[in-house]
Amino acid sequence: MKTLALLGLLAAFCAGLPGQERKIPPSLQITVVTGFHDVVAIGRPAPVTVLLHNHTDQAISATVRLSTGMDILGESRLVQRVNVSPGVGKQLSFLVAGSQSLSGGCRVETDRDVIFTDAIGAKIEKNPARSVGLALGEYGDIVGVETVIAVMGGRARQWVSTLRGRLVEVSMLPNQQVQLCELEERFAPDHQMALAGVSTLVWTEPNPDNLPDPACLEVIKRWVACGGRLVLMSAHAPRALSHPGLADILPARVTGSTDVPYPHVPITFGGLFLNRSTEGVAAHTPFIVDRYIRANECIIDARGPWLATEPLAGAFVRKARDGTNWDELPSLAVERRFGNGYVRMACFDPLVYDRAEQLPMLHAFSVATGLTIAAPNAVRTHDVPEVAERRFVEVLQNNNLRPLSIGPFVLIAILFLLVVGPLDYLLLSRGKLLKYSAVSLILYTVIFCAGSVLATFYLFSPAPQTNRITVADFAELPDGTEHASALTLQGCFRPLGGSYRVDVADHEVFSMPMGDSGYSGGMTSLYDGAGRAPLEVQQPFNSFRAVMTRAAGKPAGSVVCRLGREGASWYFEVNNGLSHELFAGCLRTPLGCMSVPDVAPGQKVRVVIVPAKLASWDAVSMSVSAGFDQARVKMDSGRWDFPPMLVDAVMVPDVGGARLRPGYDPVRIALDKDSALYTAFTLAQPFTDSLAGDNTGFNITFARRLMPLPEDFPRK
Repeated sequence: MKTLALLGLLAAFCAGLPGQERKIPPSLQITVVTGFHDVVAIGRPAPVTVLLHNHTDQAISATVRLSTGMDILGESRLVQRVNVSPGVGKQLSFLVAGSQSLSGGCRVETDRDVIFTDAIGAKIEKNPARSVGLALGEYGDIVGVETVIAVMGGRARQWVSTLRGRLVEVSMLPNQQVQLCELEERFAPDHQMALAGVSTLVWTEPNPDNLPDPACLEVIKRWVACGGRLVLMSAHAPRALSHPGLADILPARVTGSTDVPYPHVPITFGGLFLNRSTEGVAAHTPFIVDRYIRANECIIDARGPWLATEPLAGAFVRKARDGTNWDELPSLAVERRFGNGYVRMACFDPLVYDRAEQLPMLHAFSVATGLTIAAPNAVRTHDVPEVAERRFVEVLQNNNLRPLSIGPFVLIAILFLLVVGPLDYLLLSRGKLLKYSAVSLILYTVIFCAGSVLATFYLFSPAPQTNRITVADFAELPDGTEHASALTLQGCFRPLGGSYRVDVADHEVFSMPMGDSGYSGGMTSLYDGAGRAPLEVQQPFNSFRAVMTRAAGKPAGSVVCRLGREGASWYFEVNNGLSHELFAGCLRTPLGCMSVPDVAPGQKVRVVIVPAKLASWDAVSMSVSAGFDQARVKMDSGRWDFPPMLVDAVMVPDVGGARLRPGYDPVRIALDKDSALYTAFTLAQPFTDSLAGDNTGFNITFARRLMPLPEDFPRK
């Protein structure tokens, strides 16, 4: 008996040891992940993923209602319905607007009584119930930041646990608060809009088989093609790079791997040891380290794998600048343009520097990703004032929303004193009804005030208007089809009020209110499936509404550009597939800029490029501005007082040139020594939206096309 008792105690002890799988009772298990482990990019679409796992022996039909609670115009409710078979998990994706004040909950209603459990199997309710409310997020409060760098894959948690909170400044996104966040592969987004808040996606030991759906890999590729930045880190596991799903995006073929010494990196942060790159330093050499730093202040025994690669067509090998300690490695990374974005493959393993010191890790992360990153004690100079948002609203409003005018009140007051008052006295005195003069006075006052209001709205207010400012980036997907991603700032004025839906049919779309322009209810978020989150706008009497919409998909027309060579001459060719003229065009290359003639709809224009005659942006901007002003006068579509910051940011894609608030600048685009950028203005819209027939205001589009430079094109 003692032996049996001891065996029983031993079995009970073993059952409680760590690593033993906890048995989940028959229940509906619910996991909710907000943003990227509860980190969201402010003003950008934020994914909310709900995972339902059916641990019962019967199918469950469930309705999932996401209540964001963050909408300043009233609570948004997003609804999806799903059937979950026994023993099966189903994943639902939602989109909400990223905000520091994001709150709300998830409510699940089932067709029968079930027990609900959370992500670790604990009961949410003791008794079976038909619905349950959950707080958004599993890991704490929502954190809103300006820029998100997501890390996904095998060693993502190691990166995040070491560097989270240490990143402050990234070269493509200057002077901004940057947060490094984990994105679990099982929660990879199934639509492009969910990655709109991510500036860079780092994928360690990439394994597409771990994604919840094969479509998730295509989403990542489409996001990169539309301007995203994907960094692959797998030097210590090169076999992961041979996955067939990655073949079309890899910048190089891995031919071997060797174990080599790694460069020394500083532990102590200081001006002598760690310096920001400057104009004279290569963009992909973020830090210069003094060769004479003391041995006790740096790691001297770092060693790890290095990948030997065979770059593919159009790829570039990134090496360290001569004179830095990183020139000890033959190459740091290989990268290649992929549509409007690019894919970078690190040739070394930066996690070798994970020695309980954060600065070496930060240094290695910067070199591996190609991002210029400053430590947190760097001075943050994000000085964009709140007035930028108000300027956008003012431009879109276009002087339409009129306040009550004092003129009609003064006029009616004079008429009342000179005509209505005496006449009312005569009538009441003749009928011996002077005791009702107080009532008649109130009645006349109400009628005359209403008349003055109507006179202001109908006699002095302009007609309804819908104004749009769009930034559209055109790119070619791997299958050869044209793709566009656009951000539209839309303002609607309605003297009589009304309702409309901000949507782009058959495309991924995300719409959210923009600015503070006297909102008082009237907007509701809708959800029509993965990648779709339009707005339903209810406009009160004499109201203005501003909405920011992101859309992606096949455009109604495209702008196709090509750089080529004919004999000894280089040429640039642009084909206008849009419905309106392209004007005030500009081609920007690493050697300089040049103006491009206007291109009529359906026409093709070719211009000869003389590298020696390419001018600075300051010289070309004069002709671009003149062309824009001339077109504005010719079209005569109202007061186009566009904020200079928007035009500058669109036309001047210099590193460090962005000037707008994070939620309102889709315009940052990486232009390096291996790419060229074409920009032009047009009245055409890349997508046909729900208000396509409303031509009562102005429509202006900034059309852009980013192109890789041919290998033999002159460079500085």
